Amino acid sequence: MGEKIKRLRKELTLTQSQLAGDEMSKSMLSQIENNVAKPSMKTLKYIASKLNKPISYFLNDENIENSKPIELPIELINMKLKNIDEFLKNINGEKAKEETEKLLEEYNFNKNSKIYADVIYRLGGSLNLLNKFDEAEDLINKSIKIYLDNNLYINAAKTYLELIDRHWDVFDYEKCLKLTKEANEIYNKSSTKDTFFEIELLYMKSIMYSTLADFKKTLSVLQEAITLSNDEKTYYKIDEIYKIYALINFKEGDYESFKYNLNKAKQYAEFTENKKTLSIIEYNLAEYENEMFNPYSALEHLERCSTEYNRKDHWVQIEKARSFYLLKEYDTALKIIKKADYPSRYKHRLDYLNIWKGKIYEGLILNKLGNSSEAIESINEGIKKMEFFSDSKELAFAYKSLSEVYGEMKNYKEAYIFLQKAVNIEDSLKFLRLKSSN
Repeated sequence: MGEKIKRLRKELTLTQSQLAGDEMSKSMLSQIENNVAKPSMKTLKYIASKLNKPISYFLNDENIENSKPIELPIELINMKLKNIDEFLKNINGEKAKEETEKLLEEYNFNKNSKIYADVIYRLGGSLNLLNKFDEAEDLINKSIKIYLDNNLYINAAKTYLELIDRHWDVFDYEKCLKLTKEANEIYNKSSTKDTFFEIELLYMKSIMYSTLADFKKTLSVLQEAITLSNDEKTYYKIDEIYKIYALINFKEGDYESFKYNLNKAKQYAEFTENKKTLSIIEYNLAEYENEMFNPYSALEHLERCSTEYNRKDHWVQIEKARSFYLLKEYDTALKIIKKADYPSRYKHRLDYLNIWKGKIYEGLILNKLGNSSEAIESINEGIKKMEFFSDSKELAFAYKSLSEVYGEMKNYKEAYIFLQKAVNIEDSLKFLRLKSSN
């Protein structure tokens, strides 16, 4: 009996503490697994339920071929779940949904078991990607309840983060932050620790604080993640953590810290061969060089994005057009920026604002080519999108750009109105920074 319990526990990747839960001590479970002690019927029912088996499986040693129930091939199912995770990672919701539904049709799961929760959790994640949030939330909540009923607090906390998606999709960052904190509270109930997930939670918190433009808290949480990573010698997501750190430095105009932290991000990304992060770092360096009015250097970084990492998306197109705008090669700049699209999938406030800055540069380029009416139309399109959020550095830049176009048209009244709007936003942002620092 003990050997069966131990084997099944390991197949389900449960620790002794997780299986024991509140029903028994870890020491007692260890004695049972080593056949030193026998469980009471109540305890055996509890263990059987957690291991997705009927009690007869543990009691009936004779005539096993005839009495043994149909077993779930746990290892095979876990392998299929890993494949589904890859589809989810690559934002292929349809394929993830198809493969998860196959599992549910193929096997008769105990609907109170961990393995069943593992499956419906993935189905909920796939439905999130397909924007079927009501169905997704129902499945996610069911899986969370199963994990909690089985005292699997870490699994419950990880699954809880899936509830964020529907609120992220409508830019409800306050709700996203609240859910992240609630996931943390569930995790803290666990008697075991998962350093990787602790870092994941801190990473998520930093994302949420940055969307709310609370950069002080963002940096504080990032520093906490770095300290934990160093203490535990666990460098999970450390390249992305330093990259976000650098991005906040850049937004605050702390360029020395930006370069230092981006270099740290690059070191870790090279060590782990994370090409996605390395391509973003090259883009960030291009953005920095353009900010410093070094468009030739910016183009070198963008070229590496394209050739070494095969990245030729809207981010690269917009920043490349900006470089040629600074070089006063307006025809080339316009040709490039017209290739850029403006995808709606970017839900982070900073990503959203940066994307729509493309329309501002398109307007500035058109203005230099003498198409002032098209320039105003393009900039106004960008402003309309940016105004969705409150005051921002990007919106101030957009109003200044519109003021510039009107100024060159000698429409000084409109030029003054939009310049004043930009100044008011900048003053507001300075006040908020000063208030935050105090």
